[in-house]
Amino acid sequence: MDEIQLIDVRSIIPNKFKLSIYKVPDNYEEILDNISQEGIIEPLILNKNNVVISGNLRLQIALEL
Repeated sequence: MDEIQLIDVRSIIPNKFKLSIYKVPDNYEEILDNISQEGIIEPLILNKNNVVISGNLRLQIALEL
């Protein structure tokens, strides 16, 4: 069942495979500024073990802030 849940960001596990295949985008600073001002608007998608399926960059930036 798909549902939206609020969870502690420290319990989210980055997807190490995806981190190794994606490069830091050219607009990283722009994304960082946007998340800093607006928060994460598009939710992260996690599996049942709290591993990121989609949103590794957003997670990385949130942890950086």
